Amino acid sequence: MISTARTAVVTKYVESKNRAFTLGFISSLTIVFSSISPFIGSYLYEKLDYNFQQLFSISILISLIAIIPLIILVRKYEIIERKEKSLGIIFQIKMIPKIIAYKDLKEIFFISMIDGFAWSISGNFFQIYLAKELSVKPFELAILNLIENIIAIFGLTYIGHISDRLRKRVIFLFISEVLGIFSLLFFIMATNVFQIFFIWILQAFVWIIWSPIISAYISEKAEKFFSKICTPNAGRMGLPQ
Repeated sequence: MISTARTAVVTKYVESKNRAFTLGFISSLTIVFSSISPFIGSYLYEKLDYNFQQLFSISILISLIAIIPLIILVRKYEIIERKEKSLGIIFQIKMIPKIIAYKDLKEIFFISMIDGFAWSISGNFFQIYLAKELSVKPFELAILNLIENIIAIFGLTYIGHISDRLRKRVIFLFISEVLGIFSLLFFIMATNVFQIFFIWILQAFVWIIWSPIISAYISEKAEKFFSKICTPNAGRMGLPQ
């Protein structure tokens, strides 16, 4: 839910030429805090005499802090959003076949589905495989995740910036896909943890290239599609006027 809302907000308020950079920067900030918080949680857990309830209560209190700016934002944009004409849910559902069939979107939708399916088949078994087949220790897994997060913190923003400047989203997606295939091949052939470190770095680049750029690409093409709905020629295009 948060990821979808984040992309929607960025699409609405950020121009296309800066969109991948913004999406990458926001993701980087999220990773920074999510990387620090487990250490803080571990420290608090020990200081609270291993009391789970108190630790969960702290999370609740911190979450409540976010409610205050959200209330302000809701009040601020409620008037603006009321004035804007929104598309009804029935209309949007009816648009799904046309969106999928739209020339600039159908290929990327197909690629996303195939790519997501391929990675989800084996994704949950990576760390199990490392622990069972290569005897990778828990602290080594933690180091791998730390390396991935460090690369993501800096890489997501920078890759998004490069993509915005070059305006060549598809090339970056192609590079990401190729790197992903090679990283899986190397993963299968790996025989020790040192090789895994290299592979993990490679997979981190796969993620930081793919994540902000595909969101920016789809949002740009979707904007183009929905802009045609409001044109006088919409009816001749098979779209509602």
